[in-house]
Amino acid sequence: MLDRPLTEMGAAARGAAHAMAVNTTLQALLQPQPDDAQAAGLREGDQAVLEAGPPGLGRLEGLRTEVPLPITGSGLAPVPGSPQADLVLRAPEHDLPVAFVEVDRGTITPARLAQKAISYQTYFTRAGKHSAPWWRQHWHAPAGDPVLLYVFTAHGETAALDRARQTMALLHERDLPFPVLGTLLPRLQQRGPWSDAWWHAARGGNPCPLDLGPQLRARAPLTADG
Repeated sequence: MLDRPLTEMGAAARGAAHAMAVNTTLQALLQPQPDDAQAAGLREGDQAVLEAGPPGLGRLEGLRTEVPLPITGSGLAPVPGSPQADLVLRAPEHDLPVAFVEVDRGTITPARLAQKAISYQTYFTRAGKHSAPWWRQHWHAPAGDPVLLYVFTAHGETAALDRARQTMALLHERDLPFPVLGTLLPRLQQRGPWSDAWWHAARGGNPCPLDLGPQLRARAPLTADG
């Protein structure tokens, strides 16, 4: 995927359809631009389209795919119940500790999709050395809460919207101590990650921009003590 070795990107994605959805989501977050040599070979109209595109979040080298997140043990042998992120994005240049991304293709129920957030909470509250969160030490993350992002890619906007509404409503009920946001893949592609294309679970699923400042935080800061 993206001409990078698995040691850098993570495990292989689960199946071709899933891999394509993860790859498309990755590109929608990054909003990659061609280098100077590639841009020089584009027609003027195509160059204008690229220049008018939304800014991206992070860089390719800060991304990993299909990452086991062990609630105990190591990533090589995670215990049952440990989450596996479709994408993990580190972007310290944007003051982002770590973003964990779930790519939904409409293959499981909204209830099960929302339940995944509980396993993430267990992972986030795992204590590391000196009672600091294990995830922060593992990812060498700066201060701030982790962010969980849901990207809905189900076929048809109506179906995707319905799944998103149900899932965000269930996540709102969970009262999670870290920010949880969701969006549709086409909106993310067209508007970019810094737009108001996201819904904030703690705010009842209301639209919001991906503002990584303190106002994004759903609750009190998450600690290793929960």
